[in-house]
Amino acid sequence: MRTAAYCVLGLFAFTLLLIWLRTQLRYRIGTRSLRVTLFGLSVRRIALVDIRYISKRRPRWGENWWNTLRPAHRVLTIQRQSGWFKNFVITPSNRYVFQAELEKAVQRAKAAQEAGEQKSPRDSEGVQNSVE
Repeated sequence: MRTAAYCVLGLFAFTLLLIWLRTQLRYRIGTRSLRVTLFGLSVRRIALVDIRYISKRRPRWGENWWNTLRPAHRVLTIQRQSGWFKNFVITPSNRYVFQAELEKAVQRAKAAQEAGEQKSPRDSEGVQNSVE
């Protein structure tokens, strides 16, 4: 009987620990990726150039990274171009502000990627292959 009580108490404590850890998740927008961090350590990362679009609509299936127990009006869905789960769901505290910042970062990252792709053919033009 004591063992069962300790198991139930341990399970309850473990559940509380998981709930508390979930509330400690934070979202950071970098120059190349969106990161989900736990105590400053990166737990999940998505490349900004891999983001197709951002929406406030909640999908049926997706990879959920909620940091709240009530995600009702905080859901932000990021649809990716690649990966097993295309929908990546987060819950920032100010979703409209976060969405605007993320969209600006995605535009900058895609513009930088296109500029980098345009530079690479020019760099190779300087090398001449002459066959005589």
